[in-house]
Amino acid sequence: MRRFLLLAACALALVGCGIAESVDAAEDAVVVFHEQYNAGSFGEMYDVGGDDLRSTETRDDFMTTMASLRTRLGSMRESKRTAFNARVGSDGTFVELEHVTEFENGTGTEEFRWEIAGGEARLLGYSVDARALVR
Repeated sequence: MRRFLLLAACALALVGCGIAESVDAAEDAVVVFHEQYNAGSFGEMYDVGGDDLRSTETRDDFMTTMASLRTRLGSMRESKRTAFNARVGSDGTFVELEHVTEFENGTGTEEFRWEIAGGEARLLGYSVDARALVR
């Protein structure tokens, strides 16, 4: 029984470390996302995205949507994570992040969905809710 408990504790510790590393990888990817957003490099954002992103939206549609967001919201100035959810399963490792972000034309709540593989985050989905978008 002791051996089982020790093995279970070790397994939980390994999963916990993996989740922390995955959240860190997703946070690093948000920094790159914002740099690309500010630079208008929307094609690059799409090209390194995951299969879910590319299966739900064409490259041209993604670029048009992101350009429209950039026009309405302006450049990203500051961003802070307010929530996260990480899941490790047989289908992979996934991290969802919520950020409150100050843009040039107002504040918005961003939601990112990432797939983590080999320590790298690939964008699966992105949305932003901001008053500047309804004006």
